[in-house]
Parts: sequence; structure tokens; C-alpha cells
Amino acid sequence: MAHLSLKQMTDKLSSLGLKRRYKPLNDDANTERDAGEEIIKLDTRRPATFVDGFMRGADIDIYDDSTVRVWTSQKNKAMSLATAKGFRIRKLDGEAELYIPTSVADLYLHSFGAKVKSTRVLTPEQRAVMAARLGKMRSSRKVALATTA
Repeated sequence: MAHLSLKQMTDKLSSLGLKRRYKPLNDDANTERDAGEEIIKLDTRRPATFVDGFMRGADIDIYDDSTVRVWTSQKNKAMSLATAKGFRIRKLDGEAELYIPTSVADLYLHSFGAKVKSTRVLTPEQRAVMAARLGKMRSSRKVALATTA
């Protein structure tokens, strides 16, 4: 089984129609699927952990090309979202699996803790100002180090 690189995972997420740039979880233990391809998991603010037998946090992965699976401890939130929007849900003891279509996943994944890559587009003028500031900081550090030595 080929291990997907971070770039391949990001390309796959964008090819599914997700408009936000989510952070894929690049983990060596990410080889759970038997069909020959890896599960693409998304990095979350609170990863799924078990404390005293109860789940805390969330685990988000690409279930198939048209569905995103959210496994979460926020079962009331998942249940209300599923009933309001008609999503498929599997309720478990203290947790829930919510299946969200990828066409609307951008609206809901962030509320379950999916991390989004921040992208800032800088103009050439802004880039020059930042480089000048960084150059000033570096030169002042060199002067400070030279005087203390």
C-alpha cells in the first residue's frame, strides 16, 4: 500500500469539492482501510481520545468520494444537525458518527473542530515591508550579541 504524501492528500481533498484548505493528518499509523487506499483524516482541534471510558473530541475522515464521516462526542449537536439537514447518523453510547455529503461539508466541519490551513496572500509591497522589518530585527540581534560577547 502506497503511503500518501501531504500534497497528495491536499490534492485529493480539493478534488472532492472541498473549498476550504483543511489540514490532513499525516500519520504513519493512517493505514486502516483494507481496500488498498488510505483513509484521509483531517487534523482537529481536539483529537478523539478516551478518558475513563468516554470519548472526548472528534475524528474526521473521508468515508468515500461523496461523504465525510465525523466521529464525535458531541452527540446532541450531531443529532440536531442530522435531523435538521437530513444527514445520516449512527448514535452510539456517548458518541455519534455523522455522515455529511462533501457538497455541504465546508459549512459544518469547522464546527466539529477541523483545522483549516491559513493562507495569506501578500502583495509585493507588503512582502517588502515584512522583509525590511525582519532585516531590522536580525541586525539589532547581531548588535546585541556583539556587545554582550
